[in-house]
Amino acid sequence: MFTGSGLLCLTGVLTFVPVGDALVYLLTIGACLFLTGTLLLGVSRFPDCG
Repeated sequence: MFTGSGLLCLTGVLTFVPVGDALVYLLTIGACLFLTGTLLLGVSRFPDCG
């Protein structure tokens, strides 16, 4: 869900031309959501050591 939301923010920047600081905010939020989703996906697939 985070990864998809991040991609939506990143592609939304390419689709619409935000004005002012909205471009920076959308790119930052999109990158953070994408990285969080990717990290959670990787952690969920990590085998248990116990």
